[in-house]
Amino acid sequence: MSSAPPQECSVHADLLLLTFDGVVVNSKMLICQALQRVLCSFGLVIRLDDVVRRFLWEGSARACAFVESQTGRSAALLPTRLQHEIFASFCDGLHAVHGAEKFFRIDCTVPFHIVSTSSRARVAHALQLTGLEEVLAGNVSAADELPHGMTTTQALLHVANVRHTLPGACLVVTDSPAAARAGRRAGMQVTGFAGGSHMTEQRIAELREASPTWIASDYEGLTSLLKRPAETIGVAEHLAFTHTET
Repeated sequence: MSSAPPQECSVHADLLLLTFDGVVVNSKMLICQALQRVLCSFGLVIRLDDVVRRFLWEGSARACAFVESQTGRSAALLPTRLQHEIFASFCDGLHAVHGAEKFFRIDCTVPFHIVSTSSRARVAHALQLTGLEEVLAGNVSAADELPHGMTTTQALLHVANVRHTLPGACLVVTDSPAAARAGRRAGMQVTGFAGGSHMTEQRIAELREASPTWIASDYEGLTSLLKRPAETIGVAEHLAFTHTET
């Protein structure tokens, strides 16, 4: 933990842009378990911790490439199989990240928007299962609702533009190192989020390497970050967020 001059620590956000899996819903480990089963269907028996290590931050394209390189077979069916397994996994054990519903219903005093790399069908399924459908209504953009071929940086800028907010007035909240880097490339403020059940010390360290300005350990920490006076944000010892060196 480090202190810094107030001007380096202050946060001003007119719009929160949050990623979905692992920030709003505790889906990351369920997705990895689903992928483990799909890889097994291609004859690749891999331990769950190895699946997590290889694919936690990756999309299905990386898994397809892995299957084809290891088996010499086409992995064209992998995305469809994976979607089926993810839907089944969600029915068996998907929950909202602790504190998410309270944050969006009560604590969040800033307009927000969820930017997801998942399909609208999968996001809608997750929201229905977790009871977040109503509270997030109208504030979610799924991958297939964004212009085709957008990078994460472009998607963040697109949503900011649609919400009539300058990039510098946006705060990206994400568990993903890649999304944190995308937010910085977009000229936005970035808070790493470590409240998901998948966020071990190793994964928090990976997130720190992406140089977010802050790390919020949970939604209470995110609330504290948003509400704390700018001149005291550098004093984080008693708060569930940390200012990081850039």
